[in-house]
Amino acid sequence: MFKFKYNLLALSQVMISFLNYFLLMKVFGVSDATDAYLITSAVFGSLILLQMLTTEQFLFFYNDIKAKNFKDAYNFYGVALTVSALTAVVTFIIAYFGSSFIIDFFINSTEDTRSLLINSFFHIAILELLVSPIQSINQRLMNAEMYFTVPYLLNIIPILFVLITMVYIYYATTDDISLLIYAKVLGSFVTLFISFFVVRSMNIPIKISLRHSQLKGFIHNSFTMRFGHNIHNFLFTPITTNILTSLPSGYASYFYYAMKIATIINSIVVGPSSKVFQSKFSSEWSNKHINIAKSLIFKYMKITVPLIIVSSIVVYFILPNVLHLIANKLTLESLDIIQSIFVGLMIWQLIILIESGSVFILVVEKKSQMFIYTNLIFTLMYFGFANLFLKEFSIYAIIYSLILAQLVNFAIYTYYGQKIMKQRSKQYEA
Repeated sequence: MFKFKYNLLALSQVMISFLNYFLLMKVFGVSDATDAYLITSAVFGSLILLQMLTTEQFLFFYNDIKAKNFKDAYNFYGVALTVSALTAVVTFIIAYFGSSFIIDFFINSTEDTRSLLINSFFHIAILELLVSPIQSINQRLMNAEMYFTVPYLLNIIPILFVLITMVYIYYATTDDISLLIYAKVLGSFVTLFISFFVVRSMNIPIKISLRHSQLKGFIHNSFTMRFGHNIHNFLFTPITTNILTSLPSGYASYFYYAMKIATIINSIVVGPSSKVFQSKFSSEWSNKHINIAKSLIFKYMKITVPLIIVSSIVVYFILPNVLHLIANKLTLESLDIIQSIFVGLMIWQLIILIESGSVFILVVEKKSQMFIYTNLIFTLMYFGFANLFLKEFSIYAIIYSLILAQLVNFAIYTYYGQKIMKQRSKQYEA
């Protein structure tokens, strides 16, 4: 189930990303420009999540349809592809004409140097909105067809473009950080082109269509499911960026440097296993093999939880020396802040990992309302605690609030996920 080659591919992807951040810290350190670049990246991460509102459930609908008729599943891919293309165009237009409102929504101040840079970077990165939904459908199709290697290779392309540009900036001694955004956009368009070539090589037809019996249910369930997730994932960013932009220059860099380190660990340890697990779990659940699906959850947790704990402990102890070695522009105080934020983020990530088995049961059961209610609770708690703690704990208010809110999510998801598992076991395995 969990093949070493997927971890190796994920490691390659993560190493390129790490090199990008290594050079970012080394060349730009902590500054208004770095804050603006990292915040802009976070903003577009949220906007891209919104684009998934119409197609989030593609993998599960595709597997359900394919279990009955593979040709009909190919037709469904064409429908999903059309919906994703329309989503890309519509969201691009909205973001272009509503850019001022969007920026005001995400940042606390609009008059300082950092805010002006964010506005400038936004109008470059906006082009990526034309690509992301379509690319997501193609990669999910590859995962559904068990082509797990190709999506990893495709995901490397944009960050490889960024790395090449970062090396150029380093040796050319230029300080134009916007070049990194141009590189990411260009790499995304190249990735999309290659993904269509791969789909054609799989003998799956690429066509435009809006006719399928599952279209209405697909869009409705995708919207409600992704909306439920986005209360957590989308609103996390504006709450966080508003807090970070209310703090002095550099704090956003501290947070996102620590977040990137935590993400790298999570990508290596959990990323490849998670994608394989989701595809296999979805397939077994669709075929009503509930006990096999249950064993997949156990095996997934048995591998990932110990690995992420050990990895976090090791990184915690070596982090100050590594950061001091690669980024001499960071002060000892900066290193302590990044290390402390890292610890809190890894605790948060561990809670999310442990709850993920129960979460995925709810996903394949298409329990979208459960995500809406639960993540609304998370968002309100995170927002409330973060603003309550901000004056006393500064940037650490984000960490304490995340952990407290996620623990509540964990309790809710675990209770309902296990309840559904027991019901389906009695229903199908009797």
